[in-house]
Amino acid sequence: MPIGTAATSKGPAAWPPDPTTFRVLAATAGDPAGAATAGDPAGTNPGAGAKPGAMRRREASKDRGERTRATIAQALIDLLSESGDLPTAKEIAARAGVSVRLVFHHFEDLDALYSAVGRTQIDRYWRTIHPVRPDLPLPQRIERTVAQRAALFEAISPVRRRAVALALRHRGVAEALDVTNTMLRTWLEETFAEELRAAERDRRELGAALEAIGSWEMWERLRHVEGLPRAAARRVVVRMLTAILEPSPSRAGGPRSS
Repeated sequence: MPIGTAATSKGPAAWPPDPTTFRVLAATAGDPAGAATAGDPAGTNPGAGAKPGAMRRREASKDRGERTRATIAQALIDLLSESGDLPTAKEIAARAGVSVRLVFHHFEDLDALYSAVGRTQIDRYWRTIHPVRPDLPLPQRIERTVAQRAALFEAISPVRRRAVALALRHRGVAEALDVTNTMLRTWLEETFAEELRAAERDRRELGAALEAIGSWEMWERLRHVEGLPRAAARRVVVRMLTAILEPSPSRAGGPRSS
């Protein structure tokens, strides 16, 4: 999808939710959040009317649940990173040191677990990244964009390869990929806004070229199909971005037409 028209399978704002929800929390069995109490008939304050000891026990239970969910999600990430085979629930439980029953106590099904893994990956690797400043000279913007993406793609590639295969079967994985692809498009749009504006009628084609060159798929091809070392792959991406973004001698007023 061309830059500027990004969308996810549930709409651009549907997933991920508010940043506070990136912390994976487990609701205590039999104690649903938002339940009405005598002191809080609307159910807006789950702790209303509760005794301090009960509140502490509930919080401790939630903390244990959160840690267990995080452990299970990390076990799946480790297994996806290590093997080309998709792990079973039994293998995930064994790696996490819990029972299969406990896995499905904390996650309704494997799709819910893969959704949690997607959120974990986004929180760990993506949410700290910001677009390269658009006021820098073009060569610096290109170099910094490529360096940033090279580091990111190297970190996420082991799990990303499995995610691409899983997306057809697990909606949560497909949604996570949609979100991260939207991030990548948005960063390019912000960093190279001047060049995109100057392209005028060619903006859509230039945006599509930027997205393709700066994608994880391009990096994966250079590194694992062409077999280039990391430094060489970076140089290739820099050359491609430079070729489409630097002004053509015959069109000094704008970027080279694709």
